[in-house]
Amino acid sequence: MLTSRAGFRSIRSWPRGFLSDLGFARVFVLVSVVLLWGTEGRNSFVTSGLALAAQEQAQPAEGQPAAPPPENPPAQQQAAEQKPPEGQQPAPGPAPAQPPPPAQAAPPQQKPTPQPAIQIPQAEIYEVRAELFKVELTLSGKFHPEQAAEIVLRPKSWSTFRVARAVEHGTAVKKGDVLLEFEADRLTEAIIDQRRRVELAVNNLKRAEEEARYLEATLPLDLALARRAKKMSDEDWQYFLKVDKPFMEKTARFSAEVARWFLEYEQEELRQLEKMYKADELTDETEEIILRRQRNSVKLAEMDVEEADKRLNETLNFSLPRMTESRELSHQRAEHTLRYNEATLPLAVASAKLSLEEARTTLEREKKRLSELEADRELLVIRSPIDGIVYYGRIIRGTWSTGLTGSERPAPGSTVDPNKVIMTVVQPRPLSVWAEVPESRVGRLRVGLTGTAELPVLPGAYLPAKLVELLLVPVKEGTFAARIEVQIPEDAQAVVPGGSCQVRFIPYVKQRTLVVPASAVGSDELDPSKKYVWRLDPSGRLIRQQVTLGERSNERVEILDGIVAGDRILRNYSAAERLVAR
Repeated sequence: MLTSRAGFRSIRSWPRGFLSDLGFARVFVLVSVVLLWGTEGRNSFVTSGLALAAQEQAQPAEGQPAAPPPENPPAQQQAAEQKPPEGQQPAPGPAPAQPPPPAQAAPPQQKPTPQPAIQIPQAEIYEVRAELFKVELTLSGKFHPEQAAEIVLRPKSWSTFRVARAVEHGTAVKKGDVLLEFEADRLTEAIIDQRRRVELAVNNLKRAEEEARYLEATLPLDLALARRAKKMSDEDWQYFLKVDKPFMEKTARFSAEVARWFLEYEQEELRQLEKMYKADELTDETEEIILRRQRNSVKLAEMDVEEADKRLNETLNFSLPRMTESRELSHQRAEHTLRYNEATLPLAVASAKLSLEEARTTLEREKKRLSELEADRELLVIRSPIDGIVYYGRIIRGTWSTGLTGSERPAPGSTVDPNKVIMTVVQPRPLSVWAEVPESRVGRLRVGLTGTAELPVLPGAYLPAKLVELLLVPVKEGTFAARIEVQIPEDAQAVVPGGSCQVRFIPYVKQRTLVVPASAVGSDELDPSKKYVWRLDPSGRLIRQQVTLGERSNERVEILDGIVAGDRILRNYSAAERLVAR
């Protein structure tokens, strides 16, 4: 009754004329709904009534028909009539007139938010149930021989190997059988030439030894001679300056003076003869001859004086200065020669010793090459190291690499590259399987895991298999490798190295566990580690339910917590938006 009276008070407080304008029937419906819904609904409907009244007041002039007020859809009326369960938010109704209360901090774990009840096709609903769940892992592998010998030419010096004869691909051989023969002519010629180089290196070494020995022995003598030559040059220079040069100048001057003396003597004798013969009135022929001879002697003496003056001038102005300069240069050269010999003669000895070491090294190098060529001659005939079958190419974890095949075996005259696998001699048993493991699956495997192997050459047969080795170093980007032992029947001759097989492992299995489609699980937009499903409650509403996942196998996911057997969930998580919108 309190609720009804309060409702009537609220109605009485409305503006005058409102009831008449609104109509009696409409007022009756509003009052009934308000009384049934309670205070919270009453406030909402009061607000709606006020809005409706305001809308009708804004209608056009009287005489025009007014649009009827919108009615609640059936889904909204059903949600309004039902009281939401405890702990859940009520279905959204008309917007309240007053502002919403301030937001409060969410609890640590939010409760699932239900969606309005909707009609969902049965095909899009999955009923959770407990069933057998297993993680199956299938690997593709190749058979690899446990015992194999790669035939590789590893020469030390020779590089050109021309085939003379080669066995056929797939030939069964015994240990010691000839696999390959190469031509020997060119290698033999190279060995002969190398022996000549060794002899030449021996002669060069002997010459270097003698030269080093000679220079080392003559070094003190050459230095002593150089110092002696310098000392003699110093002495000769000083003697020239102190003795020879003054004496040569003195001699030149004295020679000129002597020439003048002789001229004076001849001139005086001529005067005396002329004076003596002048006293006689008559001069006979003898006297004339004597006078002429004396006059010639005077001329000759005059010429001697002129020549002596010339020699004196030449000696003082040319010969003696030039000789002095030449002697001085020779003296300086002797000094530089001594300094050069003192610096270079020891270096010449050191160079001779280095040349000797180089000659020894060259001889050792030539001898080594000769021995290598002679050793490479042993490679001209390749023999099988084990019993087995010849395959051209190289096998790596069961896969034959790019190489020669049976139809491409080395032909006579063709060359074979050194340091590359030419062929592989394999023993057909025992065999193991090498399988490539994707990076996404390597974590599921462990050594000792057992499984079964299927072989194309043995249809319908399931051979026991066991994982014996797991390489945790990638063999290529994003791929690891595992070695698997397979029990091969003794009469299975078709199982050969390089053959393929499929190995199936079950690393995880549970007899009874909850399993749902992988498409039914979604992630939180902000935290991908949180997983959810859309669960239907008994009233048909969708609830976003957090779950804990276990293992995953293909399109199935194990659920550890969050839902129980018998729960109904959406088969496709992303379909919730589409279904709610519909």
